[in-house]
Amino acid sequence: MIQARACILATVLLHALPFAALAQPSRPEIRASSTVQDRIVPLEATVNGAKAGGWPFVERAGRLHVGPDALEEWRVRIPPDVNPIRVRGLDFIPLDAIPGFDAKLNFGALTAEITFSPDAFMGSRLVLASESTRPQPSPVLPSLFLNYDLNFQRSASGGVSSQDLGALLELGASTRWGVLTSSHVGRNLTGGSLGLRKEWLRLESTVTRHFPQSNLSLRLGDSVTRAGLWGRQVYFGGIQFGTNFSLSPGLLTQPLPLLRGVSSAPSTVELYVNDVLRKVSQVPTGPFVIDDSQGLTGSGEARLVVRDVLGREVVILQPFFSTVELLAPGLNDWSVELGAVRENLGVTNGDYGDRFVTGTWRRGISEQWTGEGRAEWSRVHQAAGAGA
Repeated sequence: MIQARACILATVLLHALPFAALAQPSRPEIRASSTVQDRIVPLEATVNGAKAGGWPFVERAGRLHVGPDALEEWRVRIPPDVNPIRVRGLDFIPLDAIPGFDAKLNFGALTAEITFSPDAFMGSRLVLASESTRPQPSPVLPSLFLNYDLNFQRSASGGVSSQDLGALLELGASTRWGVLTSSHVGRNLTGGSLGLRKEWLRLESTVTRHFPQSNLSLRLGDSVTRAGLWGRQVYFGGIQFGTNFSLSPGLLTQPLPLLRGVSSAPSTVELYVNDVLRKVSQVPTGPFVIDDSQGLTGSGEARLVVRDVLGREVVILQPFFSTVELLAPGLNDWSVELGAVRENLGVTNGDYGDRFVTGTWRRGISEQWTGEGRAEWSRVHQAAGAGA
């Protein structure tokens, strides 16, 4: 009886095992997943206290990323060894790879207050407008002009009186071919001065043609030679052709000292030269250079006062030295004269002596060096030399 029950129980268990195996749920297969959850959020950015607009940010593994176009707009340099991430086909730069990065995020207000080190920004340069932007000369209108200076003097002493009338005149005519000027001086024109005779002398007569686009001038007639470093100026009559930088009033021919500074936020920069305010400029965050300070001539001390929006000030003192004898690097200055030496100017009319030829050429080699070559020739005098 007992054996029969045992057989029946064994049969039931054998038939139940397959059903129990089918009813047991299978264990899922464990696979390694490389998917990283990115959080893409549009935020209104403020960079070093200045509003920088709205940009898409990516947060991955606790690191904040932004596109390179945003960094370019913010004037932030991208480190060369940075490894960007790829999200939806676009590159994003990790902000913590940039020096001095710090951020305060407010996802409720969708804002990001970002701060970088001032050295992380691209430098800004305050310069004058380029020469190519100067206005074109207006058409030349034919004209005549007269400049005069008259002097009348009368005196009496011991029953003897005398009077004197003097005149200094300049006549001129302007056409599209140039400007003709002729100056004259008259002495004792009334003949009332005892012991003096009437005199009327021609001083200088010159035709001048300017070429503003090339900064060149041509003079025919009476003029003055260029001195150079070791020559001297003389009056002469003849031809002179060479550079004339005064035709471009805004052109700086000498190297000027560069004033450098760094601003941690958008600031106002005041430039004082020898304690006199010369310039006020607005600069963005980062390094800046001022090289349009035309008042920096001679020697002295420049003081930069950098003041941010919170009123914090940084004062930078820089001594400087500059001279008009130096030419900017790569700039050429030259002149050629051919004619005869003018003698006894203002004493006799048209007294011309030895004929001569001179040439002077100067070039800016660097901000500290300017080279010059000069040659002179006449029948009794020949010279050539160089200087720097």
